[in-house]
Amino acid sequence: MTFSLSIQYLRATAAIMVVLYHVILHWRPESVHNYSVLGTGVDIFFVISGFIMWMSTGPEMTPPQFTWKRIRRIVPLYWIMTSVMALILFMAPSVFLSSTPNAYHIISSYLFIPSIHPVKKMWEPLVFTGWTLNYEMFFYAIFALTMFAPFRFRAWLLAATLACCMAAGLIPHPPTSLLTFYGSSIWLEFLGGVVLALVFQRGESLPLAAALLMFVVGAVAMELSQTLIPTHIPRGMLFGPPAFLIVAGALYAERAGAVRAFWSFKILGDASYSIYLSHVLAVSALFQLLRHFPHQAAPAITMQIVVATAGALAFGVGTYFLVERPVSRWLGRRRMTSLRAA
Repeated sequence: MTFSLSIQYLRATAAIMVVLYHVILHWRPESVHNYSVLGTGVDIFFVISGFIMWMSTGPEMTPPQFTWKRIRRIVPLYWIMTSVMALILFMAPSVFLSSTPNAYHIISSYLFIPSIHPVKKMWEPLVFTGWTLNYEMFFYAIFALTMFAPFRFRAWLLAATLACCMAAGLIPHPPTSLLTFYGSSIWLEFLGGVVLALVFQRGESLPLAAALLMFVVGAVAMELSQTLIPTHIPRGMLFGPPAFLIVAGALYAERAGAVRAFWSFKILGDASYSIYLSHVLAVSALFQLLRHFPHQAAPAITMQIVVATAGALAFGVGTYFLVERPVSRWLGRRRMTSLRAA
């Protein structure tokens, strides 16, 4: 795809933002609210997801083909990481805030079913960043169902279904109801990505200055929006528009010829999913190691934050090359063998 570089760079940026947010949460929990904008990396991911799902499918792709591609991409690494976390939970429950094994929470984590963490009391699976994957998998399921309809109706059906989900969230319900999770305004971010794909497919260009302005306005709006978090504006309405502008600005800047290839940053984009999932383990392990250092002055803590961030990114890249990519390729070969045999 001609836009792949900008998307990969955005994936890398979003992954780095999330990693840095969790590093600061460990080393500077008292000031993490000043860096809450880093957590909006997931909102950029959601817009990218909607964009990529639409751009990578077409009238010729069948629902089973789409589903297999999504399963092959998402499930193996997530199940591996969930198994590692489950093993740690059984062997060293103190690592999980003195949690004890909860069968329903563990099973729901594997099945991408939202459930309340038994200790943190939040909608988080064992791999706590996996809460975003629960949204992703639900979005994929709806997307696959719309593929049974004629192509010209798919976008409308997708929008209508997600609008119904958000409307259902307005129905009075207990906070532990699945309506709390699935009725989220986050669906606006996925829809924003789909709308962007529909516009981008027209092939029109924007002047580079306009694309860069769009990107800068989105970034500034994202930074300013963190001051509105206490107002309880729904997340999709608060962070969705800035994330949309950031992704759109980057895509049109690439179309205008302003994006160049940097292999190191592209690798981070390729490995963004592995980084996103595996940094949970890496950051926790590095925190346990580095917090015992005797010097805890501000410069030393800053250095530890830098080391922990770099270490988590390196661990994620290693996970990509040693786990995610080999497993994905093996599943791809198995699939081709099965199709030939059939």
